[in-house]
Amino acid sequence: MLHTVGGVNETKHADTIIDRILPVFGQLDAHPDVEDALGLAKERGVDVLFFTNGSEQNTRSLIARNGLINLVDHVVSIDTFRRWKPARSAYESAISQVDGARNNPP
Repeated sequence: MLHTVGGVNETKHADTIIDRILPVFGQLDAHPDVEDALGLAKERGVDVLFFTNGSEQNTRSLIARNGLINLVDHVVSIDTFRRWKPARSAYESAISQVDGARNNPP
């Protein structure tokens, strides 16, 4: 994605830039209202899903770093099915993955 829309045109430099940027996402602070919003969803019985074009590991790091682990039911990354959001098939694959997890708990 950064190759195509991020203005990174030279592939040899693009990979280095991408490798430096992506791990930082797991170090970001959540917006102040995220914990309250997720808590409200949980109180109302809504499953909370984080669906990301990034890696599952970075997303889980972000969740843990912000103290949100108990408020998130599922983390789905496009890494498992290799289709980027906003493609419809990416969302269909995410739904299938979550449905599978519900039907086959660990």
